[in-house]
Amino acid sequence: MTFNGKRFDVPFLEQRFDMDIDTPHLDLMYPCRSLDLTGGLKKIEKELGVTRELEDLDGREAIRLWKQYQRGDQQALEKLVKYNRYDAVNLREITEDIHDRLDRKRYRKHISTDA
Repeated sequence: MTFNGKRFDVPFLEQRFDMDIDTPHLDLMYPCRSLDLTGGLKKIEKELGVTRELEDLDGREAIRLWKQYQRGDQQALEKLVKYNRYDAVNLREITEDIHDRLDRKRYRKHISTDA
């Protein structure tokens, strides 16, 4: 599960690390857009009331932290892991919220409660 991973993360990982990623993948950017939730992950987190530390970090900063770690900066790696942990935890929370919203908006209205 990613946010904008179809266009960024997956191609980046495949190219940078000579990988072939063929596992099932849910890019939450598209279901979010279908619910008029647009912008980056952090903007959508705020709209949905999902909190995180390290709000000032972004993908560009994550790459910079990785390069710092490669040069021996252990604290950079710790910060990067913390940032990525928030992404993973928050993506799960967002997935649950988006699922509920899509269920109500797209599916539940078509299901009759008459038995």
